[in-house]
Amino acid sequence: MNFQNLTSQFNRNMNIKIIFTSFFALFTISLFSQEFDYSTEKPKINESSLYGGIGITPLYGNFTVNYEILLVERPNSLFKKRGLRVGTGIYQYYDDGSLNLIINYSSLTGTKNNHFELGLGAAYLHFLTSTNKYFSPAVNIGYRFKKTERKFIFRTGIGFPELLYIGFGYAFN
Repeated sequence: MNFQNLTSQFNRNMNIKIIFTSFFALFTISLFSQEFDYSTEKPKINESSLYGGIGITPLYGNFTVNYEILLVERPNSLFKKRGLRVGTGIYQYYDDGSLNLIINYSSLTGTKNNHFELGLGAAYLHFLTSTNKYFSPAVNIGYRFKKTERKFIFRTGIGFPELLYIGFGYAFN
């Protein structure tokens, strides 16, 4: 086998993985959307927030700023609040870095102060020292603390491109 055949085979495998990941994400979102009972709940627009965070691992670092709008609140479902998050940031590792843009579907559990958060979406990475640009899945699983009557938000968790993250923010509503 020559180098071109290996490269071609690698590209085909990556395309299959991206298609499979996208299909899995859409399938999962569809499953969770089926649990809503329209006869007992009324969806309502809830809140928006702005938060920043830093993420680190031994060789990587990340700083992001995010805007999130929670569009629907469904008290009787597992994921009580659902919405969209748009973020931007800088991703740095030992010899290169990238600017990134994140678009994510966000879900929160919990009704009081403590929430489990789950996000699934896409990230666009534009590397600084080379001409490489690509899309990748953007996922996060974490914990969020926000008192219902207060504006302060604390987040921590793991994800990509946020890595092991900790963040603070402000809720507008």
